Amino acid sequence: MQDKLKAIIKENQKFILAIITTIMFSLIIVFLISSNTGANKEMKQLKSIGTKISKINHSLSKGIKDLSIDRNKSIEVLSIGATDLKDIPIELSSIKTNYESTSNIKEELASALSTTITLYDYSIYLINDPEKVVIDENIFELTSYKDDCLNTYKLLTNQGIDISFSDDTITFFDNIKNYLNALIKVNKAQNIINSQKQDFIISLKSLIPYLNTLTEDLEPALNKIKEDKRDLQVLIDDIEAKEEIYKDVQIKLLSSSIPDGYGDYYTTLDEFSKLYTPYIESFKTALIFDNSCVDPIKNKKEINNNYKNIFSKYQDVLASYSKFKELLNNL
Repeated sequence: MQDKLKAIIKENQKFILAIITTIMFSLIIVFLISSNTGANKEMKQLKSIGTKISKINHSLSKGIKDLSIDRNKSIEVLSIGATDLKDIPIELSSIKTNYESTSNIKEELASALSTTITLYDYSIYLINDPEKVVIDENIFELTSYKDDCLNTYKLLTNQGIDISFSDDTITFFDNIKNYLNALIKVNKAQNIINSQKQDFIISLKSLIPYLNTLTEDLEPALNKIKEDKRDLQVLIDDIEAKEEIYKDVQIKLLSSSIPDGYGDYYTTLDEFSKLYTPYIESFKTALIFDNSCVDPIKNKKEINNNYKNIFSKYQDVLASYSKFKELLNNL
């Protein structure tokens, strides 16, 4: 029986081979036709969109730098990626879906695309202007956008659309978070420094009314008192009041925290103090001597020389104060 079957197959070998070839060819044609018509054709087009998105996502690995990112390179790859992603909606909308299954997938794909574009744009926004990154909410929002992408990608993958972040892409966005965390710390520190600077500037400017009083020209008052032959005690009292004001200025100055880069202001005020102290003390001494002098005529030369030296010191005080005000005007 087997020999007879072998003989039949041998006699009809060419015919049998032709039948098998015809069947195989028919199956291939049926497969090709079915895969390029109806829902299969629509799925093929939608899969192509998913592949494009994935390819763009995978290119972000170029922005990785150790545990952080290369800022300029990251902005470049994100910007290119965002531009490419924004070209896809036109292509996606041109795909005609005649089946409920592919229509649903198309909508989900459009949503995934929109979320991905939002993630790219927000990443660029944060990296491009570091001063905007001041709160942890920025990082939370970035993470939320990334998670939204991953969730929509998972849903689409389960429906046959291969769309994804590579491991390097996920690392890239994690590194952006590292970069932003570092920026937040820097910005917080800078805000503290800026606040200290602002407080110091306010403190310095608050001294101006006091310093104006301290540097008041007392020569006209002295001459008027002498002309009217009044007691010099009124001027001595005025100087003692100025001494109390000067002590308050010293306390305010010593209690101020001097930020980096503002040492010149402190140095200038210190120079002022070194000039003002001998000026006001010698003025008070001269007035007391003049006011208590038993023989003003005999001591006239000494008295006049005292005042001459005092008003020379006063000019040095004024020059130092002018230097301080000039510095303050530059703030």
